Formats: sequence, structure tokens, C-alpha cells
Amino acid sequence: MDSVLRRQIKAAEHHYHAGDLAHARTLLGEVLSRGSSARLRAEALYLLGQLSIHGRSFTEATALFEEALQRANDDPLLTVPIELGLAFAAAMLDDFPGQRDHSRVALRRAETLGDRALLAQALAHMQISDFFAGEGMSDEVLERALALEDLERPVSSAHRPSMIGGVLMIGTGQFERARRLHGRLYTWISERGEESSLPFLAGFLAWTECSRGDLAAAERFAKEGLDASLRLGSESMQAWNRAFGGLAAAVGGNVSHARSNIEESLRLLRRAGWSWGFNYASAALGFLELSLGNAAGTAAALGEVTARVETEGLSDPFLFGLFLPDEIEALIALGDFERAESLIGLLDDRGHVLDRAWALATAADAPRTCPHAAGTRAARAAIAASGEGGSVATPGAGDLRARRGAAVGRTCLSRVRPPRLAALRARPTDSL
Repeated sequence: MDSVLRRQIKAAEHHYHAGDLAHARTLLGEVLSRGSSARLRAEALYLLGQLSIHGRSFTEATALFEEALQRANDDPLLTVPIELGLAFAAAMLDDFPGQRDHSRVALRRAETLGDRALLAQALAHMQISDFFAGEGMSDEVLERALALEDLERPVSSAHRPSMIGGVLMIGTGQFERARRLHGRLYTWISERGEESSLPFLAGFLAWTECSRGDLAAAERFAKEGLDASLRLGSESMQAWNRAFGGLAAAVGGNVSHARSNIEESLRLLRRAGWSWGFNYASAALGFLELSLGNAAGTAAALGEVTARVETEGLSDPFLFGLFLPDEIEALIALGDFERAESLIGLLDDRGHVLDRAWALATAADAPRTCPHAAGTRAARAAIAASGEGGSVATPGAGDLRARRGAAVGRTCLSRVRPPRLAALRARPTDSL
């Protein structure tokens, strides 16, 4: 009996990667309805957790991963992937301490296995959880994970070191590196027909291309990701790609298309309970409203995520800080200088600690716009550089003020408004 069920699980895994989520779910349901062993039930529950990420909710996925872990009997070949699933789900629910705990357990166990591919995945997860905790990025650890990566092994794109490495590149403003890393992976999984892995990666590629100023490419990736998610029947991935398709439309000045995509994204994200995705869709809406001169609308769109930053702080600017420049601009327009000053201080402090050029550039703008912010370190650096506030002198940053106009320093959530689109297209740049 177990051999038959094992083949059924393997078939379900193939259907999952190929994008037939409904058939995969049916096969796994049959396995669980029979008297299968604890190990086979653990494998089936883990795969069902992966399916739930696409179709229902990260909360449901977490529950399935936790049940799978209970039945895995401490077998590291099972527990490492399950812990990584729990780490990813935790991050998507904004539980970053939980993400780090699960990543740490997975790495400790992976180091004893001699399985290069699992070790690569665990190293990459540990690296991004440390990054989200505010410890920055280790090029050495990331390069080790990429060197150990086994592209031949079918696995969700969320767990591939190339995927995680590209996200880290985006987080540190290295868009050309992110584009190359994600672009190669996108081609690879497309050629292999791993349909379920395409939408999440497509969203990041849309973001990267938008940040570089190539809106046509951004819109293409967002559409390809949306089309793939519709074929999958994945509401979470539809929401993800609609958010970035909406952002590209907003930068391009297509207000109605931007608003319809973003609002549908937010509706689906609320239903799925996907906190992390909700942050990016909210940021896109805040960008759109500020582009239209609606400071109150911007503050409303970003109110929930801003409140979290004000309560919990800012470990890494990439995590919740991408929308803050738009929120700061809106608060200043509304005359709420005290809150604006506090947020500027957060960006200034973490920007210096982690050497994030876009965060420093935003803080350096403060003296010109917020009369209460002239005391920040970035402000003093700007004033020292050019009397009335020139560029910020940060190592390797170049002229931050000039380069912000190309949407690089702000990771596409920049103050580039539709009337300045021609300038954005004329001079796409690499990372700061």
C-alpha cells in the first residue's frame, strides 16, 4: 500500500510543479484519506501546505506545515523542507522572528545531511531572515548558497537560492544583479514548465524592471505572472502580480488601470490574509494617490503599515520602509511635521547603519521640505556638502539627488510622477 501511495504523492508533486493544483490536491486528499504511514502523511501535508500558499491562505499553509512537522519523526530529510516552508509562511504573515527561528532550525539540520541542495536553500533562507532582522547581507554566505544550488531539483521558486538572492539584491538596490539572477531563473523554470513557480518570480521581475525605468518590461512580467496565476487558480499570486502591474501603470500615468489592479489586489490579499503582499499593494496605492496630489489619500492608504513602523521600529528599510518616503511627503503636505520628523529619523538611522543610499537620500531631502528635520545626520551631511543642501556624501552613492529621479534609490516607489516619465525612460540606471 505504501508504495502505491508514495507514487501518488510523487505524481501530486509533479502536477503541483506543472501548475495543475486541483489535480495535485485531489491526489493528496486521497493519500490522506487512506491509512498511510506517518512519513507519507507528513509528505502529503507538506505538499498541501505548498498548495495552500497559492490557493487559500498562508495561515492554512502554516497549520498544514505544523501538522506535517509533527508526523515527520525528526527525519531531517522531511523536517528541513517543512521548516523552510514554515519560515516562508511566517515571513509572508509578517512574523519575522518566527521566520528566523524556523530558518535557524532548518540550517542546523541541513548541515548534518550532506544534501547540497537542501543546504543551499537553508543558507539562503537564513540569510534573508537575518537581512529582515536588520543585520544586512553577507555576500559570502549568499555566494555559497548560490554555488550549492541545484537548479535541476524541482522546488518552489520561493525556496530557490537564486530567487532569494535576487530579492536581497533588490533590497540593497542592486537592480542589475537582481535582474540577471531572476532573469536566468525565470528562463530556466519557464523552459522546464514549472508553472507554479512563475507568478511569484514574475512579480519581482516586474518590480525590478519598474525600478530600472523599463515600464514595458515591467508590465509584460506582471501580465505573464497574472496570466500564469489565473491558469493556476491562485488568488494570492493574482493579487501579487496585480499589485506590481498597478504600480507600473501608476508610474506610466494610466490611472484607471492602476487603480483597478491595485484595488483588486488589496481585496484578494485581505481575503488570503497575506500581510507581506498587502504592504506592497498598499505602497502602490500610496504612490498613486500622491502622484495625483492626494496627500490625504496617501496617508489613508499607508496608515496601517505606517502605524506598524511607528510601533515596532524599522529593522531594515527594505522591510517596511519602501513606502515611507511617500508617507513622509504626504504628512508634510498635511502639516503633520512631528510624525514626518520621526519617520525621517528612522530612515536616517537605519540608512546609516546599513548604508542604504535611498534611505539616506530621503532623509537628506528633509531640510527642504520639513522644517523640523534639520537636525538629522543626513541633513547635516547635505548642508555641509553644498551650503543649501546638495547630494548626500555616502560611500559609492554618487549624486543621490540626481539618481533618485530614475526611481532607483526608492525601489520604484519613488517620487517620479507621470509628468516626469520621459526623463525616467531616458536614463535608467543601475543600483546606487
